[in-house]
Formats: sequence, C-alpha cells, structure tokens
Amino acid sequence: MSSVGRVIRRCPNSDSRVVPFIRFGPLFGQDEEGSSVREAKEEAWKHVMKNSKPSEAIVTEIYMSCIRNIEKKAKDSYDPDPVIWDKLSNSDFRDMMLKDTCLFLQLSFSLFRAVDNKLDDGELVDFPHLRNMISLSKRHKWVESMLHVGNQIPLVVIREVLKQSYFRQVVDNGKWKEPLFDPVKKSLFRILLSPTEYYWFGKHAMHWTQELKECCDVLHGIHLLLVGPEIDPEKDEYEDDDDENDHIGDVEENRVTNTNSGGSSSSDDDATKKNNDKLLKNVIELKQAGIYFGVTKKGAGIKGIRFKSNLIYPKLYLPPLFIGCYTQLLLENQTQYEQTLDSSLRQVSSYLIFMRDLVRTTQDAKILVSDGIVKGNRKYIQKLPAILIHLVPHNDKIIDPNLTSVNIEINSFYQPPWVTSYFTILFSFTLFGVIISIAQTIYAVLAYHKPPSSPT
Repeated sequence: MSSVGRVIRRCPNSDSRVVPFIRFGPLFGQDEEGSSVREAKEEAWKHVMKNSKPSEAIVTEIYMSCIRNIEKKAKDSYDPDPVIWDKLSNSDFRDMMLKDTCLFLQLSFSLFRAVDNKLDDGELVDFPHLRNMISLSKRHKWVESMLHVGNQIPLVVIREVLKQSYFRQVVDNGKWKEPLFDPVKKSLFRILLSPTEYYWFGKHAMHWTQELKECCDVLHGIHLLLVGPEIDPEKDEYEDDDDENDHIGDVEENRVTNTNSGGSSSSDDDATKKNNDKLLKNVIELKQAGIYFGVTKKGAGIKGIRFKSNLIYPKLYLPPLFIGCYTQLLLENQTQYEQTLDSSLRQVSSYLIFMRDLVRTTQDAKILVSDGIVKGNRKYIQKLPAILIHLVPHNDKIIDPNLTSVNIEINSFYQPPWVTSYFTILFSFTLFGVIISIAQTIYAVLAYHKPPSSPT
C-alpha cells in the first residue's frame, strides 16, 4: 500500500474529451485552461505573498527553493510521458507546482470552513477571481477537479508547502474540527492536516501513519483510508468478541473452507464456486436468516470486513459508510483510480459490488443506519441503492479474496429453526422469571411498610 510502484497517471478507460475544470499538475495540460482559473491560481499565490512578512522577492525565493528541494521526487510521482515532459521546463514545472498547490490548499481550507483561515470575504476583496472560485456556486466543479484521476499534485509537494510560514500560521490559528460525515471533507482533513493522529489503530499505528505519510497523491491517501491497514492473519480482529461460541459454527465453517481434507470432492468445489457466483442476499434477507450486523473496529476499513458464522449469534462486520453530497463523486473516482492499479489492489471496486448486492432497497439502507454502519445525510441515504447501482454494473464480480470468502460464508450459512425456537422459549422463561421477581419485590415492600394491625 505504500507509494512504491504508484504514480499519478490518467485513467486508461476515461473519455479523453472529459477534462477537469481546474487542471492541477501537467497531465491534462494547462495551456488551454480557462483564463478565470489561471487568474485564480495567480491570485492564490499573491494572497500568500500579501500575508507573508518578508518582501515578495524573499517569499518567492523561499517557496521556489522548497519546491526545488523535492523537484525530483515530485517529477518521479508522475507517469513518465515524454510528450509532456519534453515541452515542460524545470522552471515552468516549479511555477506550476507552487501556484497549483496554493490554490489547492486554499480551496481545501475553504472546504473545512475553519474560522481563522484568512479566506473570508474581507481578506479576498483584492482577489476577485480567487473569491469567485471559492464561492459555493463553483464548489462542485473544483471538488470534482481535486478528485479527478491524474489531475493531482504530489503529496510531497503539498506537505512541503504546508511547512512554510504562511501555511503553518493558517494551520496553527485555524479552529479545525474533523468533519463528521462528508467523506471528501473527512478524507482531505485526515490526509492534509492530521496524518500523524491515528492513535486509535493500536498496534497498526506506526505502520499506518508511515503509509499515509508516503502516499503518492490525495487519491492514494483516500484509497488507503477506505481500504484500511493490513490485518495480522495470525490474530483475527474480532476474536475477543464472541470466540467462546466459535466451536458451534466449526462444522458449518469446515464444510466451506476445508477443501484439502480427505472428504473433499469435486462436488464440494462446485458448491463453493456456486456460492461465490450466487448473488449476495440483501440486508433484509440476511436479517430474516438470523444474521446480525456490526461495525468494524475503528479504522479497519474494507480489509476489516468479516463474518462471524457461529450459530448462536452470527454477525457481519462492515466499515462505516459516510454518505454526503460528494459520496458518489468520491467513490466513482476511486473506481477509476483503481483502473490505474494492479487488479489485486482493486478492493474498493469489489466492496462496491458487495454493497450493491447487500443494499438493494431503501429499507436495507435504513437497517444499516440503525446498526450504525451507514451514516450521513438522510436525503442521500435514501438514494444509496441507486448510487451503488450506478457505480458498478450488474455483470461485475468481486475479485478481492477477503470479500469473496465472506460472500461464500454468508451464502453457505444456515441457521437451524431450533435455534430461533430455543431462544424464543428461553426469552419467554426469562421474562416470566423477571415478572415473578418484580411481583415478589413489590409484595415484600408493601408488607414491610404496612402498619401493624392494632390489638382488639
């Protein structure tokens, strides 16, 4: 999951006629970029110079020097297309990186809505193009540009610019608060402002933080946040939850997974393949089959999806899915981003297929809301089934090994009717016992407080 082997490149299957509104970096060419966007980039840089203490010449030299120090790493982050690099000089590249990054960061700060980020209307009165760019009417266009595959600034450049005095002051003085539900805002906040604050990953903290720091670009960082850190195969993440009941489901689990035993046959392999190809039951059907839903450990991501298949309390663990106005945009760009990767790294695409089959109706989504898995804007939650269908065609199949395994386990799971009957009888006896205990307590209290009868 590190940045090794990952470079910023355009999506191979995207329409070449579709170009981002704001062109960050060199891959889409900036010669044909609109004049209002070019002016906004210039004004973003001028805004930095205006709010920096040294003279403009000194500030320019400081920032250009910091870009020059990481110039090779920045160039190595891009697809080495000679058509692009042969006509782009070193000075033009540095100038592009600086002004693109200034605009990118100021748009990001505007998205976070920090109180003291120096981007209020009073501060921007001398920068009309920048103020117009940040306006709400343009927001969807520039958020789409920030997430466009190939239209990226290397994170090594963004983090180097963030170290400079003006941006350090913005970060230090800003009253930042991590967005609750919007996945784009939440992801950008974590990648740009808090890459070292993942204390809640426990033993994965050091490994996770280092991976996030080494991300190639924002899309790589978002992909890492969605997928989650590597999970130790020697220790199941949920083994402390209900392992005392695991032996109850051993027979069922062995029937699916023990393909190397002496009793295995070609018919077992055919059954496994059939369960893998079979459409995953939706949430309502799984509930009716006796399966419960739970949230994965914090930060576990897609890799943390597990099915605990014991007969008494079978449970499917899913990561939180935050729904907002940019959710579809983010996930659509992630599926395109994965087309630039090896097929073994396309976990988000497999996850969306898994969720598409799981959430087919609004009622499915509502159940996951009640279980704390789906969170966010109610209006977009109601549209979740349609969003998932739009993101992944029906003929796409899960290729992620973990989700394939979970799919097989769920489709193979069977809870005998006696389990439900047993718990119904147990609950009835328990309820009867509670009622008797309450009645006895009330009788005892009344007897204690009843005044003694007077002698005749």
